[in-house]
Amino acid sequence: MAQTSTLHRLPRHVLSRKGQSIARRSLAVLIAIFDLPGMLTEWQQRDAQRRHLASLDDRLLADMGITRAQARQEARKLPWQS
Repeated sequence: MAQTSTLHRLPRHVLSRKGQSIARRSLAVLIAIFDLPGMLTEWQQRDAQRRHLASLDDRLLADMGITRAQARQEARKLPWQS
């Protein structure tokens, strides 16, 4: 079984693979449902981090090795996109 921190990622990966059994896909959906609070927390954290990244000035972005365009691209992602 996958580690607790990766349980919310299991459904996306399992459901996207062809040839998976119905039982395995059903298990993945159940895991996603029971880990919903953890998944929502992670999405909120990603959203906050992306907003913060977008607010940084060019000097700080350059210190991290990130261009303004890369920061904008990351900030435009939806919370559930990794």
